[in-house]
Amino acid sequence: MAQYIRNAVDSEMKVSDSSGGLRPVRYGDFIVMLRSGALNEEYTRCLKELNIPAVCEAKGRFFDCEEVMMMLSLLHAVDNPLRDVDLLATLMLPMFGFTAEETAEMRANHRKGSLYSALVAFADTSAHAAEFLHRLEKYRAWAASVPVDRLITLISD
Repeated sequence: MAQYIRNAVDSEMKVSDSSGGLRPVRYGDFIVMLRSGALNEEYTRCLKELNIPAVCEAKGRFFDCEEVMMMLSLLHAVDNPLRDVDLLATLMLPMFGFTAEETAEMRANHRKGSLYSALVAFADTSAHAAEFLHRLEKYRAWAASVPVDRLITLISD
């Protein structure tokens, strides 16, 4: 796993950026999720041996981890974008890059109805919002046809 990460960064593998373009992969694009904290130190050691910056944040339970909570919000938004809290949490994820100012403007321009309806209206004037809606619809189509583990892999790629 450590060698894969190192090779991906060294070869300048490309990943999607928030504007829909491509950029070289960075170490910060990777996350290693383990079911148990028993091997955390071993994984961290292996990563650091290859000069890969690594931080182990094994505090609390698995579902309390920030990364897991972010993915759950995204999956909830994919399942039902009318859930305002999950949709807002998803918009604010680094992979989508919405700012507090953007979401405030979106809501200020469309005060009635769901946040999703405000997002749809905002997409008429915002390429960022339009791109997000395009990605969300793609994820929703995938969700209708693949198991959740595959969906997570597709979203993460």
